[in-house]
Amino acid sequence: MEFLTIILPVYNASSKLDECIKSLNNQSNLNFKCIFIDDKSTDDSIQKLQKSLFDSKFIYSIIMNDVNLGPGGTRNKGLTLANTNYVMFLDIDDYIDLQTIEDIESILKSYQYDAVLFDYSIIGKIVLKKSQFSSSTDEGEVCPEHAFLKMSGSTLGKVYKREIITNNNIHFLNIIRNEDYGFNKTVISRCNKIYYLKKNLYMYVMHKDSLVHKPELLDFNNTILAFEYISKHIPSNFNDFLSVLKVQNLLISRISYMVLKKYTIKQIKEYTREYLKSNDIVFIIKRRLLGSKEIYFLKKLNKDRYLNIVFYFKLKILVQKILNYR
Repeated sequence: MEFLTIILPVYNASSKLDECIKSLNNQSNLNFKCIFIDDKSTDDSIQKLQKSLFDSKFIYSIIMNDVNLGPGGTRNKGLTLANTNYVMFLDIDDYIDLQTIEDIESILKSYQYDAVLFDYSIIGKIVLKKSQFSSSTDEGEVCPEHAFLKMSGSTLGKVYKREIITNNNIHFLNIIRNEDYGFNKTVISRCNKIYYLKKNLYMYVMHKDSLVHKPELLDFNNTILAFEYISKHIPSNFNDFLSVLKVQNLLISRISYMVLKKYTIKQIKEYTREYLKSNDIVFIIKRRLLGSKEIYFLKKLNKDRYLNIVFYFKLKILVQKILNYR
């Protein structure tokens, strides 16, 4: 009996799926199954997928959406179809290390953890190894509060016990961006036993046409919706930790949005001052304040605009002062 279901949304990925299928087919441990869900692709993704899977060594099913559901809705559909003890999400244009399934099952044989987290690599012109956590974390068991605060909000490098999701009616939001943030933070808040494997097993492949690389799709309302969802679904003992996340992420998301929409430096500073007045900062966890996404947006700005890469450093200092304020 397979212990893990990998849910893979598919959308217009005809030219990008080979490496993913290859990594699944060559796993050292084949004790898993895959659910491929085509989200109404307009290219020949299904035909290419069927051809690639013709002689596959693992169990799989291909589902086709009647309408385009988006990444969140498609993953939700996969969760309703999964029947194994554990689930994992993998984008069809990404791939995993050939030891991934074996490493995960080995950990779960020692103890039935609610979640297993592991590191990932960003594959582009160069390979960047990234930690699942925003601060130094030792391999082994981690407490839910630490994971809630420090774990990345994406689906990269995460395996969950399926009943944690179903018993708490947790689902992905139907929004273009941050649909995974609300889901992952909520799930991890409901976990009691979490294991961190300090290995880069998930390979995130950079593509120019990915949603994450389209700054015009940045909508601050999506971030607000994600936090509203988290606040409604996490246990009450996580409320203080949620306050910290709001200070760290809502502020920075809003600033990124203001930069993209060409707000003046004065307007941004005024917003941060007002934000400080309206939020009671209970305690602050030091962390990396601006991530790769925010830096990407800032670097994409034309040099002749009033906001340039020099201002990024000034902005970072300003945010640090706000977060350290008592």
